[in-house]
Amino acid sequence: MADMRTAVERLRRAIERREKVLIYGDYDVDGTMAVVVLLTALRALGTRVETFIPHRLTDGYGMRVPIIERAAAEGYRVVLSVDTGIREHAAIDRARELGVDCIVTDHHLPDEHLPSACAILNPLRPDCGYPEKNLSGVGVAFKLAQALLAPRLSERMVESYLKVVALGTIADVVPLVGENRVIAHFGLAGLREPVHQGLGALLEVAGLRGRAVTAGDVGFRLAPRLNAAGRMESAQDVIDLFTLLDAGKTRQIAERLDSLNRERQQVEEQILGEIVELMETQPQRQGRYSLVFGGEGWHRGVIGIVAQRVAERYHRPALVIGVEDGAGQGSGRSIPKFHLLKALTHCGSLFERYGGHAQAAGFTLAAGRIPDLEIAFETYARGVLSPEDLEPALRVDAEIALEDLTWDFHQALNVLAPHGPGNPTPVFAAQ
Repeated sequence: MADMRTAVERLRRAIERREKVLIYGDYDVDGTMAVVVLLTALRALGTRVETFIPHRLTDGYGMRVPIIERAAAEGYRVVLSVDTGIREHAAIDRARELGVDCIVTDHHLPDEHLPSACAILNPLRPDCGYPEKNLSGVGVAFKLAQALLAPRLSERMVESYLKVVALGTIADVVPLVGENRVIAHFGLAGLREPVHQGLGALLEVAGLRGRAVTAGDVGFRLAPRLNAAGRMESAQDVIDLFTLLDAGKTRQIAERLDSLNRERQQVEEQILGEIVELMETQPQRQGRYSLVFGGEGWHRGVIGIVAQRVAERYHRPALVIGVEDGAGQGSGRSIPKFHLLKALTHCGSLFERYGGHAQAAGFTLAAGRIPDLEIAFETYARGVLSPEDLEPALRVDAEIALEDLTWDFHQALNVLAPHGPGNPTPVFAAQ
């Protein structure tokens, strides 16, 4: 991977010189698992390392200049970003001015120019020859951990890391093909018998202890509980769950995550209900190719999930924006034929910040610009989508006779797992 040698050499130099290293993370499952992987690896090497994960509501997404300035003032000489950083020019430029070396590990799409970091690990950078382009943020972090630990990395250590890497990989909905499929397969296998008490407590509150865990279980039972911390309170709970050695404390954290997830579900249903009511009372929205909704006081921790449910319900690209004190923080989800990041780039002059992928993205903007965004987003959607693209399609892989649905057939299908983007669960039809 491009810049891997530079990143490893700089971190090893920091370890030798006893320099302070700050891991700058993100609050979703992919980001927190990436923090856990590199925190564990760097601690094993004796690094003076601490972590910072932005608070979703007070800090927002991405690397912030004030946090970099505070890190420099506190004596940190290296800032290591995980699942973020590829577009954070201002923060990284400021770090450079203050004599702080930034190492970026990220998997989001870069913009036209790479930031001025000491090293940038991202398989999507144009000059990177790493063959797996669809790694998650924690997948990229794991590559760095492997390189750092190479002389002492045992098979048992790899198996331990893969459980965490699989959680972030599946939760971030990256294609489960190639290296991601290998990560998911072996990581899921290891979840059946977790060694760490924090992971065991999480599986227990999710009702999964002692049974085979599937990709669906991660997506619908484990990831929502892990995400609930960053959505409703602080994602630091997730780091503590995976790094503390006190069984009593990790059990308390797992139970708190379970409670936060129930609270998240209630808030999510309330916002979705308001959007459904808007759709029913404003019939002009029905004929649109895209959907944009903004609401005062909508909890910014759940707008991404709401956007996903809106996109699925109406089969339209959807932006959902929480507004507070005149500022909007939004999240978008898309449909197969619509590249969301390209759409946001088309509307880029309206945003303060934006970034993401083809199917999911986030942004901030002044609340007064939401009507302009609605117009610009709809104009772009009408230019790239056809009416047929807005109709949900049922994909059928094969027609099958009911008498062929035997236990042997079921066992053969299991060989195709884990399922997810790029390797969907097979769909059969019978007459």
